[in-house]
Amino acid sequence: DRKRIAAELHDGLGQSLLIIKNRAFLGEKAAENGSHHTEKIESAREQFGEISESASEALEQVREIAYYLRPSQLERLGLTSAVEEMLERVTNSAGIEFEAELADLEGVFSPEDEINFFRIVQESVNNIIKHSGAKTARVIIKKDESAVYLSIADNGRGFLTVEDKTKRRGFGLRGIAERTRLLGGTYAIKSSPEDGTSVTVKIEKQNE
Repeated sequence: DRKRIAAELHDGLGQSLLIIKNRAFLGEKAAENGSHHTEKIESAREQFGEISESASEALEQVREIAYYLRPSQLERLGLTSAVEEMLERVTNSAGIEFEAELADLEGVFSPEDEINFFRIVQESVNNIIKHSGAKTARVIIKKDESAVYLSIADNGRGFLTVEDKTKRRGFGLRGIAERTRLLGGTYAIKSSPEDGTSVTVKIEKQNE
């Protein structure tokens, strides 16, 4: 993992950051050397637009690098408390009130499966923060002898257009689908305009 991360940081993220640096330099020079005020503004605007796009790519690369790493919260707190801490942090910083009803999941999953389950919750919460415009959201985790059930719902704008729905099928939803598959579970996403979005996941417990 260390070798893979080092290579990806150097080759992928390092290249993106170098592009950002060079674009910033070109934007600065364009602003200085433009023969007319309007030309300076347009040249700088073009370069800064490229910087924004490159920065977005760099952030996506960071997310992909971290995709399979074990979050430090799991080591410090365990799965249930790690989810609780994440939701508290989001509530305090994102302006969305997250209500939580969490069953005790300690010992339910293997260490590798804990990573996948935690990331499913995390990606679902990130989608709410980025896309929903919600004021409140609820995370419910239940379990019985046969399965673990996850429900995450918000009161946001829902899927307004085909384009908006397509945006939500980016890395976040692909990650949720892939991790659910790895856990041997099923998931469903429901949404309607101005009536919020819900994600439900069911993971069958493995026979010992």
